[in-house]
Amino acid sequence: VRAGDNPYLLELPIPYNYPLLACTAAVPLTFLPEPLVHAGWFLATLAAWLCTAGLLVRRLPPFKCHVWRPELWLPLAFGSLLLFGQIQNHLLNGQTDALVLLLCVLFWIDWHEGRNGRAALWLGLGVSLKLVPALFFVPLLMRRSWSVLGLTCMWVVVLSVALPAIFLGSGVLPAYEQYARTFLLAQLHGSVGSDPYGHCFTLYGTIAWLVP
Repeated sequence: VRAGDNPYLLELPIPYNYPLLACTAAVPLTFLPEPLVHAGWFLATLAAWLCTAGLLVRRLPPFKCHVWRPELWLPLAFGSLLLFGQIQNHLLNGQTDALVLLLCVLFWIDWHEGRNGRAALWLGLGVSLKLVPALFFVPLLMRRSWSVLGLTCMWVVVLSVALPAIFLGSGVLPAYEQYARTFLLAQLHGSVGSDPYGHCFTLYGTIAWLVP
């Protein structure tokens, strides 16, 4: 993107399959040393997960018993163990899921507390990073939250089209045409078992790697 090239045409081990905001926002990082970028993104991912957990826990009813009782922390420990593979995959490969999850939680909280402008910004950022948060358009339509939906779409256009156009110019539309043809349509019509991203790490794989 920094060179004005279409990121969807690059030959990579794992093809780039996100909207253009992610690679556009990463342009300033190209001026930094690579180890610093890796360390910074790792810490930012951990911070996003901690912030998400903090936002959710703060909205739980206060505990009326000792926090360290087994019936409280054992389910958390067991759930963390089950999710270990996915968490490790995100941390090792620099995934955006933790940040997207934080944006979704911020949207949901602000929307339910009547802060529609901020809610639209969070959801617009989430959709511009990864298409999955667009599922929140369904409750917005069901609740007839037209102002939030309209503002969200405006932010998606600004972040996913106008901002990348600074580097790609008129090449933004051909880039999205390539994205829709090679990724979106392939996901809709692909056969079972044809997913090229079935490489997520598992707990068993990690143990086998640590203990050959």
